[in-house]
Amino acid sequence: MNVEQIISAEHRALTKAMDYFEPLCRDLSSWKLFFDFCTEYLEKNHHEKEEKLIFSAIRSDPRIRMGGPLCTLYFDQYLQAPAIARSQKVIKDIINELKIKLPDRSNPDEFIQQFINPQWSADFSSDLINNSPLLIPAGDHVSGRMLLHFVQFLLSLAGSSMDGKIHFGSDVSINADITFKKLEHPFKTIFFHYREIQVDHFVREEKCFLKMCQSLISAEDWSKIATEILNQYPLITDELLLKHFAASQ
Repeated sequence: MNVEQIISAEHRALTKAMDYFEPLCRDLSSWKLFFDFCTEYLEKNHHEKEEKLIFSAIRSDPRIRMGGPLCTLYFDQYLQAPAIARSQKVIKDIINELKIKLPDRSNPDEFIQQFINPQWSADFSSDLINNSPLLIPAGDHVSGRMLLHFVQFLLSLAGSSMDGKIHFGSDVSINADITFKKLEHPFKTIFFHYREIQVDHFVREEKCFLKMCQSLISAEDWSKIATEILNQYPLITDELLLKHFAASQ
């Protein structure tokens, strides 16, 4: 399998899994299972292999700024609805919906900022300085991680201790009188947007980004990247995902 075949096959398997398993989420444990699936397979496997092995291979190539007809099309779509801004709005809206109240001494802006500030890894430091086009596909990754970070917080609210509070940071606690029933709609909203961001991202990768990468990377190096992907990460297949959900039941 070459790089495009690997990534495209994983896109199909991940999309199928999201569409099949998300509607089955009916309680806290099933939403936690779905969160674990997104974290383990989409973020720590699929997106990580792209960032470590594909992004790094073209990062210093000035030709990534040349683009082409399809890249221009998807760049226009990105400008119209950047994924990071979409995730930020979803998080702000849900915080308002849940009416989370902080102690008087805490800073509401600091509370919100911990969820809506994009968390870029050190690998993207040079891209941020140079305003690299790599920030477009990477921004899709970051936006999904923002949503999952917020889901992790909501899961901790729902599973908070018997004192009725959830603690975060060094000295702030939130009154957590939030039942699972109140969280069900936020979970559905977050994962709807998470799924849409991923699927849009998959299309842009297959029709533009991966084709650009293949045109810039030598055939030998492109083949080596495929080998490294298969050696360093489990290949995401329908069977692997079914085993994950079955083992977690």
